Amino acid sequence: ICGAFLSKGLSAGNIRVLIKTTGYGDLFHDSVKVTCNTGYTITCNDLEQHFGGGEETVIEPSDARFAQGRIEIKPDVADGEIKLLNIKRSQGNPEYEGIIELSLWDSGIVIINDVDIEQYLKRVVPSEMPASFGTESLKVQAVCARSYAYRHLTNGGYNEYGAHVDDSTQYQVYNNTIEYDAANEAILATRGQMLKFNDEVVQAYYYSTSCGVGTDVSLWGSSPESYPYYVSKDIGENQR
Repeated sequence: ICGAFLSKGLSAGNIRVLIKTTGYGDLFHDSVKVTCNTGYTITCNDLEQHFGGGEETVIEPSDARFAQGRIEIKPDVADGEIKLLNIKRSQGNPEYEGIIELSLWDSGIVIINDVDIEQYLKRVVPSEMPASFGTESLKVQAVCARSYAYRHLTNGGYNEYGAHVDDSTQYQVYNNTIEYDAANEAILATRGQMLKFNDEVVQAYYYSTSCGVGTDVSLWGSSPESYPYYVSKDIGENQR
């Protein structure tokens, strides 16, 4: 395929997140160890293996199934969560809704989580903003995070590996903390809402620390004319 023509706007559905190693140091894992809070199934082509809830499985680069293609790990029920025991985050071993896909590369195993965007946001928003900041702040964060994710559905940063984003600060931090009710309420209250400029979803960049003055994108070597919605101005609390 040399190209594709989009006859209608992209609708946000699932996002594919590349899961990095402990400490976000690498894309490639030496091995993968999984379990699930429910029964789960590991599939490769037509081969299926079923496991009970709590059973652990280790998949090494030498696994013969990789010769057949990607290995897919999926909970047997819709709200099941796959836990990756070979990874540590601030919450401990992270758990993932959706599907976990494994592919073998020369440097190791690549892990991708294929998950609904709204479920993805439940693990992004509290990882990027403390839930204690309150509902209205979390709503703003949810809209920014959703807009950012949406834009990357068409600008996949890891096309080579079949992923749109990774789970680090390189994109948006994903699943570093557990879900929080306040963040989930904010996500639900803003469901489907995104930031737009001239009817197009913007590149919703945001940052953790500010001196009270915004900036345009020239700071990162981009053309301000391409992003007219970013301007350098005082955004202190006395400004409106």
